[in-house]
Order: sequence, then structure tokens, then C-alpha cells
Amino acid sequence: MHALVKCDPAIFSRSSILYIFLSRHMTLPLFQQYVKEEIEKQHKSTTPAGINLTDTTKDALTHEEITLSVLSLQIAEGLPAVITVIMLGAISDKTGRRKILLWMPSLGSVLYSFIYIMIQYTGWNLDGLFMASALRGLSGSMTAFLAGGTFYAINSSNKENRSTRLGVQEFLNGIAYAIANIMVGYWWDSDKFGVFAAVAMVVAAIGAAASPVILKPYLSDINITFIGLFSKAIGTMWIAVVKNETVLYFAILLLVGELLPFPMLRSVVSNSIETTDQGSLFALMHCGESISYFLAPLMFQAIYLHTFKFFSGFVFVISVTLLVIPVVFTM
Repeated sequence: MHALVKCDPAIFSRSSILYIFLSRHMTLPLFQQYVKEEIEKQHKSTTPAGINLTDTTKDALTHEEITLSVLSLQIAEGLPAVITVIMLGAISDKTGRRKILLWMPSLGSVLYSFIYIMIQYTGWNLDGLFMASALRGLSGSMTAFLAGGTFYAINSSNKENRSTRLGVQEFLNGIAYAIANIMVGYWWDSDKFGVFAAVAMVVAAIGAAASPVILKPYLSDINITFIGLFSKAIGTMWIAVVKNETVLYFAILLLVGELLPFPMLRSVVSNSIETTDQGSLFALMHCGESISYFLAPLMFQAIYLHTFKFFSGFVFVISVTLLVIPVVFTM
């Protein structure tokens, strides 16, 4: 017990970050698959006998309802989360209780998982998922947890080691993403792009953890950020133009630095603001991340559907073009 008390607190914080990331990355695809299967069952059992719809029409209607349901569930969680995390950030700055940004979203995830299990075993309809999503959103969701984790990593180390600690946090996120994709694959068949994304995230996670240690003696945080943005740009462009599946996997190596801008920029920002204001700052930063994660799939689908006939990689070219914005702001 005495040895446990003397154990480095960072071990416990990193373990909690790994497990919450793992839980998040596992539940997200599983709930989407569950929604898909339930709506398909409803369409098969509720189609009126007198109406003769072609398979193409049925599939289109089913896909549209699935998309709207998943989008509605994301809104039910995302909007309350944005509001809650701003409030929690202000409360943490005012009271000094920084851990509220960690335990509140953890509690919300537990409630979400409990309701999800109840739906599975009691026959509740999909409306129960809206309640679960809203509760997790009101707890701050991953937006609050990321803000709290960033604050802890920054203020539990000196300025020289901040980027390294934040890089480790991105490493844990990437590893959790890869493990979750592998584990979720046991529940349904995964496609090749899922495997590609998992392997790419593992390599990027290793790059995020190792690069600050290797490059910090020679380069500033801003210069390392530029390396990460260049890695993301060249890897994404490779995916856009390469058609051969074997050659495509070389993009994994090109994307090795794609996660670097996140810890580097957080480290830069933390060095230019007082500790008493960091809770609100990181809450706002991660709100921006949360909104971008919400909008990105919608933009991807809209652009891809209108451009895949003449150039399937056009959406990736747009993605590379958008990287000009962070480059300009960090110069």
C-alpha cells in the first residue's frame, strides 16, 4: 500500500486517459452499427404490403433514415457538450477544481453505457439512445475530458517537457483508436479502409510520442508543428492521387507526423497564458475541435458524392488546401 501511494500520479492519469479513449472509440462505431441494424429491421417489418418499392428505392430510404438518425444523435450529444464544457472550464478556473473536467465526462460515459446496455436487453426503442447521448453531452463528453487532460498534462510538468507530455497523450489516443478498431472488428466485418486507418493511427501515435523527444533539442514547437502539417498534407495528397492499393499503404509512413500539431500548438498556447485562465482556454479550444469533428464528416460526404464520378480523390485535395489556414496562423 505504501508503494502504491508513492507511485507516480502520471501513471494513473495516463491509464485513465487510455481507458476513456478506448471506451469512446469502441462505443462510437458500435452504436452506429446498432442504429443501422435497427432501422433496417424496422424497414423490413413495416413496409406496407400494397406498396411495391424497388430494392434501390428501399436502400436509399433506409440509408437516408440511418444518416439522419446518426446525425441527430451526434447533435443531441454535441450541442450540450459545447455549452457544458465552457461552463465547466469557467467553474474550474474560478474554484480551482480542475478534476471536474475529468470526472464529469467519465460519469456521463458510464451513464451512457448503462442506458445502451439497457436498450440492448430490455427492448427499448432508439429514443433511449437520444436520452443517453444528451446525458453524455450534458456531462461534457470527450470535449471536457480532453480539456481536463490537456490542463493536467501541462501543469504536472515543466515548460521544457510539456510538448512531450502532450505528445504522450496523443499517443494514447491513437493507440486506443487502433485497439478499438481491432476489437470492434470482432462484432462485424471490417473493410480494408478500417484496417488502413487503424495502422496509420498507430504509426502516427508513435510519431506523436517520439518526435518531440527527438526533435525538441534542435527545433522549436512551431517548427515541429510545420513538420506535422507537411506530413499531413503530403500523406493526404498521396491518398488522393494513388490508385494502386499496395502503393497506397506508403501513405502510412508519410502520415507519421499528422498528430504532431495538436500537442505542439497546445504547448505553445499554454506558455503564453496564466494558469488561472487555462481551464476556459482549453475548454474553448476543444470545443472548436469538437465542432470540426462534427462538421468534417458532413463536408466529406457532400463533396465526395458530387465529385467521385470525375475524381474520387478530390475531397482529399480540398483537405490539403484547408491546411493552408493553420500554416498561415502559426507563421
